[in-house]
Amino acid sequence: MSSIADRLFRPHGDVGLGRFASWLSSPHVPLEAWTGARRLTVGAVIAAVVFAIGACAWDAADLGRKSASQAALADVEHRLSDARTAVARLPALRLEMAHATTSTDDRASSSVGNWHAVSALAARSGLTLRALEPAKPYGEGIEAARPVRVVARANFAGLLDFLQGLPSLPVLVVPEDLLVKHDGDELSISMTLAFFDALPSSLVPSAVADSDPGGDDADEAWFADPFAAAPAVLANAGSMLHLVGLLREGTRGLALVTAADGATSLATGQSIGREKVTRIDDRGVTLSSDVGVRLLTLPEDAR
Repeated sequence: MSSIADRLFRPHGDVGLGRFASWLSSPHVPLEAWTGARRLTVGAVIAAVVFAIGACAWDAADLGRKSASQAALADVEHRLSDARTAVARLPALRLEMAHATTSTDDRASSSVGNWHAVSALAARSGLTLRALEPAKPYGEGIEAARPVRVVARANFAGLLDFLQGLPSLPVLVVPEDLLVKHDGDELSISMTLAFFDALPSSLVPSAVADSDPGGDDADEAWFADPFAAAPAVLANAGSMLHLVGLLREGTRGLALVTAADGATSLATGQSIGREKVTRIDDRGVTLSSDVGVRLLTLPEDAR
């Protein structure tokens, strides 16, 4: 029975592949006995195996930087997508920035205007401002408030004039807290003013102007100074003063008062006896001294 090699490579017509069959069936032939064809075939097989192994190692080690190139390309595409998204949002961002800038400018201009009004009121009232500091805003809508911390020095008359003058400011201003301490000849004042920019000033008529005190002193409204040593002294000393006329032009005013020794005209800053005129407005004349403050008003029949 012939072998498979003999069947496959049996020569046809006495010319066949007998030598190739013999080469396959003789693997232990010495190297120096190999024919040229056998060496060429083995070399081709070894070269193919080496090439396959090298290709696998090349791909595994990424010596061609293919993976890195693909990652870099993906990162560039992602950045390009982000850039396109940002460009698409530019109009909306411009509108937001313009609105934010306008709101900031409005708040800043409003703050500056309100602070200027407070400073002017303090100067008219005789307050010496030591500090004017903004605090953290709170609230929303019409209840939005911007607190401002005020530190000042004044006498009781100046403090009273300042508080009574708050309704004259352009916006609603509400004192949230007030701390007054006696410090030498003056008062040390610390208060927080809440500015409600969305609300106008109430301009509530003064309770003093609406009051109707009885007796012979119906034209006088008294404000007791809690820091005064003897308020009764002032009442006795000034009980003879009566306001009989007012003349106002802009921020300037002139008052005509009568005393025991006759009538006299007074302007803001002038003194009469132990009292000093600290303010003249539509309500009347505010007089102050070391022991108290009072407001002279016109009699009902003279208004």
